[in-house]
Amino acid sequence: MSNKILTYTYRIYPNKIQKNIINNTIKECNKYYSLVFTELVKNEKAEQEYYKKLLLQKKSIPKSNKKINLNNFTKIDCVKNLGKTDLQAVKNEIFKLQTRYKKYYMGKGKFPQNSRSKKEIYETKVIKIYCNKLKLPVVGNIKAKIHREIKEGDKIKRVFVKKDSKNKYYVGLIMLTK
Repeated sequence: MSNKILTYTYRIYPNKIQKNIINNTIKECNKYYSLVFTELVKNEKAEQEYYKKLLLQKKSIPKSNKKINLNNFTKIDCVKNLGKTDLQAVKNEIFKLQTRYKKYYMGKGKFPQNSRSKKEIYETKVIKIYCNKLKLPVVGNIKAKIHREIKEGDKIKRVFVKKDSKNKYYVGLIMLTK
């Protein structure tokens, strides 16, 4: 029997405190994505200048051994400033950008874009589902409209929390079913 990947989207109804936490998490994901992206662009410009000098001197260009040092961003020392924010979600955004950057230098993709600032979505880790509630990290139990039951043996692979333009909140689950 083959495994299928299914996506379920549930409408959630967070209270004011939970809305604040979700909005802060989205804001911090966007902020740190932009910070890391800016740092990568600075490094990229310095690299281009270096290679131009080598070409002018007619020297061979060494193979790219890119090692990205983003530890100062991924450790996120300013936990106090983040307040009630899902730190795992912020780290996921930085990791995704770092992965795109590595793929670019391996020749497997384009240079990452700074399009994150407009997105009202973040990825978090595995949650629990019971009755008409979902449990998210940091946010806690949220009332939800569960219109599709998840069968035993199904595995949650990824979880997205999204806010739309009408200030409605959704959780998207990517499931691996048997």
